[in-house]
Amino acid sequence: MNIKEIWNRLFRMRSGLAIVIVAALLIQLTGAVQYYFSYKAISKEVRTLAQKELQLIDANVSGRLDEVEMAAHCMAVHIEDNLEIPDSVYHTLKQLVEKCPTIVNSAVAFTPHYYPNRGRWFEPLAMRNEDGTIDTIQAGGSHHDYHNLEFYTTALACDSNYWSEPYMNETGRQLMVASYALPLHDARGKQVGVLCTDVPLDWLNELANKQKIHPSSYIMILSREGRLIVYPKELKQNNKRIEDIKDGRHKSVDEMNRRMMAGESGEMEVFTPKGEERLVFFSPVGNDVGWSMAVVCNKDELYKDLKNVQFYVFLLMLAGIALLSLIIWRTVRAQMRMKAIDTANERMGSELRIASNIQQGMLPKKFPPFPERNDIDIFASLKPAKEVGGDLYDYFIRDEKLFFCIGDVSGKGVPASLVMAVARSLFHSITEHETRPASIADQMNKAGTHNNEQLMFVTYFIGILDLPTGRLRYCNAGHDAPILLTKDNVEPLPVISNLPLGIDGSFQYVSQETTISPDTTIFLYTDGLTEAMDPNHALFTPQRMMTALHKANKHELANPKSLVEHMSDAVSDFVNGAEPSDDLAMMAIRYSEPSHKQLFEDSITLSSDIKEIPKLTEWIAKVTEKTDLPASDVQQVRLAIEEAVVNIMEYAFPANNKGEINLTANVFTDQLRLRITDDGTAFDPTTHNNADVTLSAEERPIGGLGIYLVRQYMDAINYERDQNKNVLTLFKKI
Repeated sequence: MNIKEIWNRLFRMRSGLAIVIVAALLIQLTGAVQYYFSYKAISKEVRTLAQKELQLIDANVSGRLDEVEMAAHCMAVHIEDNLEIPDSVYHTLKQLVEKCPTIVNSAVAFTPHYYPNRGRWFEPLAMRNEDGTIDTIQAGGSHHDYHNLEFYTTALACDSNYWSEPYMNETGRQLMVASYALPLHDARGKQVGVLCTDVPLDWLNELANKQKIHPSSYIMILSREGRLIVYPKELKQNNKRIEDIKDGRHKSVDEMNRRMMAGESGEMEVFTPKGEERLVFFSPVGNDVGWSMAVVCNKDELYKDLKNVQFYVFLLMLAGIALLSLIIWRTVRAQMRMKAIDTANERMGSELRIASNIQQGMLPKKFPPFPERNDIDIFASLKPAKEVGGDLYDYFIRDEKLFFCIGDVSGKGVPASLVMAVARSLFHSITEHETRPASIADQMNKAGTHNNEQLMFVTYFIGILDLPTGRLRYCNAGHDAPILLTKDNVEPLPVISNLPLGIDGSFQYVSQETTISPDTTIFLYTDGLTEAMDPNHALFTPQRMMTALHKANKHELANPKSLVEHMSDAVSDFVNGAEPSDDLAMMAIRYSEPSHKQLFEDSITLSSDIKEIPKLTEWIAKVTEKTDLPASDVQQVRLAIEEAVVNIMEYAFPANNKGEINLTANVFTDQLRLRITDDGTAFDPTTHNNADVTLSAEERPIGGLGIYLVRQYMDAINYERDQNKNVLTLFKKI
């Protein structure tokens, strides 16, 4: 072998070695690059899954606690309305525990000697036994001096609702509970006691174990004072305060605890006393309970597979290529899953936007709604907290009566929007044949409680304004009282609270009545106005609302559009860009005196005898001569009045009863108004169905044809029962 051949062989060996080294380096570099991006992808996926798990836990915890709060507030109203009957509290508390499975105990702790004959300690309590039965006892006494307990002292001191720290319940079943305390007041606003509802916390551990982002991860929930409510049992730290755990913990743990107790959201890397690294994702519970929750992950376990892959890539370069392909395939799959999730979210967002447009389309939004009238003006707005919401308003005019309503469905989002749609449909269908607000509320309530397994309810205000007289009849179902704005005053409309719709199907609603003067504005709103929150979670409050209304009234902004826009601006300035916490609906109704110039007035009194009709016909001719109505319209007016009077004679004065019928005609420049008054039996023809004129005379049932003719021939009709008299008013445009 000569020198040239030896040199060539060495060159080939060196080249091959170089190629192997370069290939090995490229494979290692590829592995390192893949490791880096895989690490990032896994971190992103872990973060996304952790945030979704926190959102799921928050939704479950807040949902249950909100359910307890809503039920407690509803029952608190009932208890305050029945303070004169001490024993009724037992029944109310038992009802509360029965209707809210989340509650294990409920009690009312009265102030000392509130009922003198019940002694210093009077604490009615309803408790759920292990077998599901509910017992009621008087729990207060020297052995159980609740006057020194946290829920009682704190709730009365701050005079507001309050969630207690978790504690071991000593009355009834031995359970770890948190108590929701709500101060009670008498009619004068004086504190009389505290309504306390106990929520067991054992379900939190079940919730925390339902779904994990990794087998080694676990859930931790802290109370506002740092008590470990949920923690792995094997670590034996449950129900301890973090400040009492002195196990040489790392300073990163103290920083995490500080941020959680401060209500912050975020993620941190913390270290155990043994130096093990943990990833912690945390956020506050959305409810006002003050808790904070965290998902804790073992970082080594999360990235264990990735490190093993890298180890095998390092040892076996060829096997590393296969493993690398697998990792890429898995990464692509993860990215596809994320893309599918994003696509689904985008589709859901589009569907929610469509649902929002449909919901907004259900509500009247043409303003001014009645441009042809000068006696009524309305403006309203609705701003849902989410894409769709549960607030609603509605109005329409039938038979010279303005029917209007405003409501607020418990909860938010899609479920509330569905209940809102049902409530609006019920209101329209019932008011087609009903003019009594309490009866409308009764029928809506019965329909709303049927198959109401989700225990959703609606606060609702129903008003019926008689436009010719200003007579306002209304019924309030647990809603905030409307505000009346007159030239000299701004004050709430006196209302009886009643229960919200959908809670108790047997509840009997009570109507109220008043007469409002011309140039009065009725302002209606939902609690999204008074409970709007600024970035510091301070509430707008009823006091700020009244201040804004007084300012608007002072600056003559009581016309509906200006008033609603003024209140919207006031709330917007207050919240200062914070996310809305609740839906907000507002509606303003301005009632004015119709501006008609009267040209002629005359009246006639008839006995309830059909023989008086010729006299009536002669009087009608006298009245219509004062108008510019064409002959065909005069004939229609005559037929309408005669039909109305004959109906009164037949239905208001049955058998041989006799009475008088008074008719008054007013001729204005643009309208003929005829008011027919009788003292007969109450009979409202506007609530009766018209005759079906599509049927033959043989097929058509008796009745209804007269009111059909009156509606056809006159432009509007109106009925009122005033001072035990029937008052039917007919209107005809000139």
